[in-house]
Amino acid sequence: MKSVNLQFKKNSYSIQYVKDQTDEICKLALQQDGGGRALYYIKHQTDKICKLAVQQYEITLKHVNNQTDEICKLAVQKDAHALQCVNNQTDEICKLAVQKDGLVLQYVNNQTDEICKFAVKEDGLVLEFVKTQTNKICKLALQQNGWALKFVTEQTDEICKLSFQRSTYTLKYVKLQTDKICKLALQLNGQALGLVKVQTDEICKLAVNQDGRALQYVNVQTDEICKLAVKQNKQALYYVKVQTDEIRKLAVK
Repeated sequence: MKSVNLQFKKNSYSIQYVKDQTDEICKLALQQDGGGRALYYIKHQTDKICKLAVQQYEITLKHVNNQTDEICKLAVQKDAHALQCVNNQTDEICKLAVQKDGLVLQYVNNQTDEICKFAVKEDGLVLEFVKTQTNKICKLALQQNGWALKFVTEQTDEICKLSFQRSTYTLKYVKLQTDKICKLALQLNGQALGLVKVQTDEICKLAVNQDGRALQYVNVQTDEICKLAVKQNKQALYYVKVQTDEIRKLAVK
């Protein structure tokens, strides 16, 4: 047995040459070299041996002849990505997997509403892999990560506002920038003006009133906009292209 153990330490795949594969010998092979992979060469796969194999190396699941629910659960609990090796994906197994790593939603064959919710709660960006987007799923995704707005199919004002609450810079991913949506972002962060495609006088005023430094992103600097910016933040003077005496006085008050 000692010589067998030494042999497995060198190469766990040598189990394929063992004629009398006892449980003890199989276990030794599996325990070496991240040796769950040696399962492929084990002739008689018992439930116990398969469990040991997937606990050692979860992707070994693809070599398990009889994938019981219990064995599959052990595998995905060790590494959610083992889900792609599961032959019979039950809702329970899928839920376990996406709760551990939402990214594996891309491997789920039957995306139920509940499974998708679990996935986006874990990682909002996996909204990219949701086949049927509901308003609720989108909101859950944005609550977890505002940048998930990039993958929202129907961007309502409510959805955009929710995204801005996480990061106003997600304005970058708004497909149709209406005045209303831009204002929602600028009310929270004037410097998001740098992402506004069409700047109106009203939008620029709103931006500098919220943060004077947003003046750096104003395409057409009027005297009024510059004054508003400097009043809000004296540092905005740095971004004023034409500094009148009146504007400079506002900065030193």
